[in-house]
Amino acid sequence: MASEITPISRALSDVFTGLYKKRRLTQPVFSERSGIPEPTLQKKLKGNAPITATDLVVMARALGADPGDVLHEALKDLGMDSVSEAPISLDAHRKKPVDMTDEEVAKLRGAAGHDAELDEDEQGHP
Repeated sequence: MASEITPISRALSDVFTGLYKKRRLTQPVFSERSGIPEPTLQKKLKGNAPITATDLVVMARALGADPGDVLHEALKDLGMDSVSEAPISLDAHRKKPVDMTDEEVAKLRGAAGHDAELDEDEQGHP
């Protein structure tokens, strides 16, 4: 089954085409540096084959570019120049065993083996 060519893959194709031409490289040299066979690389650069995350890293490094910068440029081309931040982590707000009382730690240890509906330990758990 053929992979669908996404808009981001097409945008990456355009960015990579511009980069290798700007660096005055030929496709055979780009292919050799990236380790991607030339026919496959040609398809990717024409937008006829998807550019995977692995391809992004390998191709960027072959051109001496930062993969994050290449991705950012492709997103800008798609009008998505700002990517939402990662969700905040609640880890900083969670109590850690070192900060808990002995009773709180005991509740945590028994929570997995305790049936709250029957208010008794499950079979096979102390």
